[in-house]
Amino acid sequence: MFSYAFKKYIRGFHNFLPFIVISLIIELVTLKIFSLQSAGNELINAIQLGKDIDWNMAVSDPKFKGLAVTFFSIIAVSLLISPILSNYINLIIKEILDKKEVRHIETLKESFRFYFPSIGVTLTIGLMLLGLLVVSVLVVVLIPFLGIIAAIAGFIFFIYLAIVYSTSVPYLLYYNSTISEALHYGKEVGRKYFWRIFGFLLLINIGSQIINLPDTTQILAFIIVTLLTISLNILSKTYFLTLCKGYKHPEIEYDHTYDNEDKDDDNF
Repeated sequence: MFSYAFKKYIRGFHNFLPFIVISLIIELVTLKIFSLQSAGNELINAIQLGKDIDWNMAVSDPKFKGLAVTFFSIIAVSLLISPILSNYINLIIKEILDKKEVRHIETLKESFRFYFPSIGVTLTIGLMLLGLLVVSVLVVVLIPFLGIIAAIAGFIFFIYLAIVYSTSVPYLLYYNSTISEALHYGKEVGRKYFWRIFGFLLLINIGSQIINLPDTTQILAFIIVTLLTISLNILSKTYFLTLCKGYKHPEIEYDHTYDNEDKDDDNF
């Protein structure tokens, strides 16, 4: 099924360019805002160079307080914008998978409609994982002799739940479902394709680590790394949406279906 997703990703890549440009601009603006803060510039350089940082002195520095305000302001804006952009690119991918005409303005407007449902699904999963983490920590603290076993079991179950529910938001967007349906059927998709998702995420993580190896203090290197990271993120979304489509249309797993789709894609 990955080959199906990858073909769609390559053939429809030109439709991703608006999202890529917007995401790159946001990253560059964020970098520039931090760089304008002298404390931020010094702190970023220190972190990138692996230097020891005196956090007590840094916190007492007025310039650091300005950096903190900037940092939390950016987080607040990101919380407002990120779900919309994520919904937008997911809906663009859905149109490509369904061989529909891509209409960016209409799709962007539609992404607002999924704003609260997608946040609801994400928040529910986040609280579930947080609850598991809290329970695991309590077991380790209150029952020391079960500490290692509880920690390992909690970690494994945490990974399992994170993978199983990773397709819930894509399911919500692909099938225009309710929050409860997205959680239920998204979990079913995750369970059905668990090992595929696990292997894919492992490869994506390795790829991300390799991409981030170069020194990004130079602006050109930062742009290249950011573009590669965004492209990898779009590929991940394409694969997850393909799994959601494959849950009800398993025929896309078989190579012989590509021949007919390739003919259609030539006119796409």
